[in-house]
Amino acid sequence: EPSKLSTIKLKDDLFVIHNDYVPGNTTVMVTNEGVVMVDDKFEIDHANILAELKKITNQPVKYVINTHHHGDHSGDNAKLQALGAQVVTSWQARQHMVDGKQPGLSNITFDGRSSLHLGGKRVDLFYFGRAHTNGDIVALFPAQRVLAPGDMFTVGNATPQLVDYPGGGSAKEWPQTVDGVLGLDFDQVVPGHGTVATKADLRKFRENAA
Repeated sequence: EPSKLSTIKLKDDLFVIHNDYVPGNTTVMVTNEGVVMVDDKFEIDHANILAELKKITNQPVKYVINTHHHGDHSGDNAKLQALGAQVVTSWQARQHMVDGKQPGLSNITFDGRSSLHLGGKRVDLFYFGRAHTNGDIVALFPAQRVLAPGDMFTVGNATPQLVDYPGGGSAKEWPQTVDGVLGLDFDQVVPGHGTVATKADLRKFRENAA
């Protein structure tokens, strides 16, 4: 059954649609031309996500960024695409979606880095290498100084730091990938699962993983 969701305000235009356990966190940037969303939970959560979104804005979802291919982060793609959203992933994540016959394949893929521009605002996307999967990307909201790294970083008992080996993940390369992320400029971190954290928390996680 669908998860019970709540919305946490990080900045005037940036929110986290959160739940205590599974599925993953959804980050929402609101602009006057539409919404950019990072990760969109399971398909069963669609109605609840839209209900939470309605509390924040009447703007439509224009872009959905999936941090990786897992269903608790990409399961609502098809329904949001039907409402006009474009889905963005790494090309590796899209290949996993194709191989897994997942609905809601990404419309846009990139390698290395990319940026989305909407309503005078920007979100930067980076691929630093393998971690939880081989298709993990992070989304940086530079003006808000907030990072959404997906399951490269999770907090608390929400989910263990699992390596998805069939998905190309690497315990060996994970710390180096996080090193790349730590080179970015941000203060707050919206983990793949769990409560909002800080850059210091991510750095501590990296040191413990060494």
